[in-house]
Amino acid sequence: RAGYKVITAESAELALQMAEERPFNVIVADYKMPKMNGFDFVKALRSMDAEWNTQEVPVIVLTACGEDIEFSALEKGADMFCEKFRAESLLVKQIRFLLEM
Repeated sequence: RAGYKVITAESAELALQMAEERPFNVIVADYKMPKMNGFDFVKALRSMDAEWNTQEVPVIVLTACGEDIEFSALEKGADMFCEKFRAESLLVKQIRFLLEM
């Protein structure tokens, strides 16, 4: 609804494969995913040797877990953190901010 083109992935593994194949401006990753959590995803993304620099793609970790993981998300390489209950009002603002940096 905010005018951005959104591409979804069925799994973290598929999202990593997609990141190898094409550049993204911003990535939003859920914290709780099957087989790989959001922290592991960010770590894998940051260590990829892709044609474009995936180490610099802004990542927002989205979670329903609450503030308990905010510091950990940032410490593990995410650029921002958004709680799901606030996503409707905050996520687009965060994306816009990261794109304007």
